[in-house]
Amino acid sequence: MTKEEFEQIWLPCKYCEDEKIHDILKNRNKKNNSFDGIVKCTECENITTRTIKEKKMIEIKLLISDGDKTHKDILKVEEGDYLQIGERVLHPKGTLEITRIEKGDKNISQIETQKGIVVWTRNISEIKVNFSFNEGEYTKTFYKKYSFEEVFKIGSNITHENRRFKITNIMLKGGKKSKMAMANDVARIYCK
Repeated sequence: MTKEEFEQIWLPCKYCEDEKIHDILKNRNKKNNSFDGIVKCTECENITTRTIKEKKMIEIKLLISDGDKTHKDILKVEEGDYLQIGERVLHPKGTLEITRIEKGDKNISQIETQKGIVVWTRNISEIKVNFSFNEGEYTKTFYKKYSFEEVFKIGSNITHENRRFKITNIMLKGGKKSKMAMANDVARIYCK
């Protein structure tokens, strides 16, 4: 049997002390994602017996804020994982940022996943970024939607309604100023 014919699995190697690809020499359990068998590290070539149990998936109540609307959904997670405020999770509705975690009548900053908790999130797949610019005596505003990872820098240009604006100042959430920021951290961008 050639090396290419082995099934492979990513595992922490007991000898390399890092996650490596292992050739599956024998698999006694082919249920779901569980594994019980003999593997050989493709890097150090040591052979070990390994058992990996599939973690149980649970459904947690989820509230997703998307602009001015909030709707209910569920979040499927592995039992025993941790969730914390500020963490980003991928969901079929988009990239969500955890803003609040409730257990009973208490708000908590982090928790091991379990039934009975409610996770509040906001959809950050597209972020509404507010812009202000001066036109004579008046300050005008507009907003545009961007990916939460979009980066803005002082001195760069943006286009809105066929007009170019130069970024002169970036105000972050919390009131601090910055020379550069991601859309998710921006409270307002000032232009001229």
